Amino acid sequence: ALKPKSLQHSKPALAPPIISQATPPISSSSTPATTRTHQVYGRCIEITGKIMTDQTGQFLVPSSRGNKYVFVLYDYDSNNILAEPIPNRTKLQLLRAHTKLVTQLKHRGLTPQIQYLDNEVSHMMQEH
Repeated sequence: ALKPKSLQHSKPALAPPIISQATPPISSSSTPATTRTHQVYGRCIEITGKIMTDQTGQFLVPSSRGNKYVFVLYDYDSNNILAEPIPNRTKLQLLRAHTKLVTQLKHRGLTPQIQYLDNEVSHMMQEH
């Protein structure tokens, strides 16, 4: 049985490869026309190892797990904000949250070297 010509298997025609085309210029009355390209440039930056930490004020309603505060850590190099809920501001809870977040950074290859502390807890964290 012969199949109609439209149902016969044939190889699809391959389109020619597209090699780095520039998109048309952007025109705007306030900016000059520029040509966009598909080029990406990278640069090396110095890793500083800076982190900053702070705690939120007490929330009005505790969470379902009894947490009333959040310990926040900002890593300057990765521009990453990490947070850990804590039930109170005791030295034990602050050190537990700090250790957990620093461990997360270390597992990702970021080693904190300089830490900027909140004035409120600086005397507790200086020993750590």
